Amino acid sequence: EGGGGVGGEGESLFGIINNDAAVSSAAAAEDEAAAALAALEVSMREMSVHHERLSASTNKARSRRDADASYAKQLSRDLIDSREAAARARTSASTHTRRFASSEDYDRESTRAETATASLAKTKEETKRHKERAAVNKEAVASLDGSIHVKLVEHVRRERAACAVKDEMAAVTRQLAAARRLLRDYSGGGGGDPGSG
Repeated sequence: EGGGGVGGEGESLFGIINNDAAVSSAAAAEDEAAAALAALEVSMREMSVHHERLSASTNKARSRRDADASYAKQLSRDLIDSREAAARARTSASTHTRRFASSEDYDRESTRAETATASLAKTKEETKRHKERAAVNKEAVASLDGSIHVKLVEHVRRERAACAVKDEMAAVTRQLAAARRLLRDYSGGGGGDPGSG
């Protein structure tokens, strides 16, 4: 009977030591899970800010591209109008040259034709400059599109990593719950052994 008592006390002490170690391990795992959750929340906030900046950059690039396209259409219309005006002026000058003997009328129509021709040349030059600017803007938009694609890929990768962390945390939480149940069951069983001995 005395030997049984000593054995019971030894088993009880062993159970207490094991319980303390399990509780410490569970607490450490819980702290790690909490730290991982905090880091995940920070990462999610950073991804949200990054997504907002990305959307703003995309909208800005699209607006600039639409403005360039509208300006190009306007220049094209101006070029057509200038060509038509120059053609009318040349026709008018030719007609007046034949119709009027007065040098004053001829000079006036010639001046009008020269003005229309100069206006056409100016419009052509503006069209050329705009095409050059449009080409530069097109390259910039293409570069921005490439950058946006890279950022979107990175964003998707981070989202997938965050989902993986969430799944891992859920598994850790389930393991912690199972460990607590085991600790409670073990603590209850260990408390009854000394009395029975």
